[in-house]
Amino acid sequence: MLNLDETGWRTNGDKRFLWAFVAARCVVYTVAASRGSEVLIGLLGPVFHGILCGDRFSAYLKYHKGTAQFCWAHLKRNLLGIVRTRTASWSGFAATRCPSIPDYSASGKSFEGAKPIGTN
Repeated sequence: MLNLDETGWRTNGDKRFLWAFVAARCVVYTVAASRGSEVLIGLLGPVFHGILCGDRFSAYLKYHKGTAQFCWAHLKRNLLGIVRTRTASWSGFAATRCPSIPDYSASGKSFEGAKPIGTN
């Protein structure tokens, strides 16, 4: 499994992107001018045969056609957002899913500072 993420980065005032590729035994960082799938092709080749874990960013979806794992933190944040909308048809569904998603944050606090569903 390969976890990946990217974030904005400035180099001498120019906008760049810091990419992190995290595997069980190593981490690779690279700074690129692009946030596009060409960065993935350049580092991983035209086809990655393992499992990619990311946040559903379009470049990952465009590049990888194999097995994917979506980031728990992003999934939980999306479900909590649905719960907060209080749209009856989806809010109840999302609320029942949130407790079953593990909270893997280092502090043990729920994501975005929200209290776990069902607590005061």
